[in-house]
Amino acid sequence: MLRRFQDYIENSSWDRLIEEDGRILRLICWGVLIVAASYLGGVMMSVLLKGPIQ
Repeated sequence: MLRRFQDYIENSSWDRLIEEDGRILRLICWGVLIVAASYLGGVMMSVLLKGPIQ
């Protein structure tokens, strides 16, 4: 971890690093959205099949 941070400071192009980290962040955000949408879809199907909680 410390070595990677040192490489950020000493050797790397900031534009390239920001682009790579942005790509990872976008993938994480899409993953969270997909998980949330599938959970919401499951809950909605459950409510439609069983009816509202009484």
